[in-house]
Amino acid sequence: MPRDRRRVAAHVLLAVGSLQLPSGGLSALRAQAPDVSGYYQNVGIAIAAGPGTGAGALDAQRARLMWTPAWGGWSIDAAYEHTLWWRSTPTAGADGGLLSSTRAAGDWLPLGWTVDDGSRADWQQRFDRLSVSYTRGSVTATVGRQAVSWATTLLLTPADPFVPFDPSDPFREYRTGIDAARVQWFAGAFT
Repeated sequence: MPRDRRRVAAHVLLAVGSLQLPSGGLSALRAQAPDVSGYYQNVGIAIAAGPGTGAGALDAQRARLMWTPAWGGWSIDAAYEHTLWWRSTPTAGADGGLLSSTRAAGDWLPLGWTVDDGSRADWQQRFDRLSVSYTRGSVTATVGRQAVSWATTLLLTPADPFVPFDPSDPFREYRTGIDAARVQWFAGAFT
């Protein structure tokens, strides 16, 4: 596929990923509506010439679709992301690794792919979450790529041993998922 068509395809995918499905609709269809949401994020940065870097511009884009259906005690958590890092010149990427799209350290399953890795753009896609859960009473068992945290925050927990804040990916709204199998037991209402 020529480079121009890849760029057009990337922008179309990112634009489609920015759509959020309405939660309303006809009352007969409301019970059947899938729980799908998503967001699109774009951050542009201008860089002045300095020692070791040239002047230029950077653009970080992320599109994410999330789906969380449930049937009885079973549930699925799926989140699919596209990230695109664009540089105006090849030397504009000399930013100390600030805008690098890195693979999470807890990835055991091959659920991420590089679409295009050029001198001016890095386009990657990945299933950030893909897990199956079963809940029975006060016990929940989850297997797959999931968000594991010691706290209730979505992102910034510096002391978290599972997924601490990653300064190389500062434009993330949700915690990165890690591959794990876990069982949770809730002894009471506040545990």
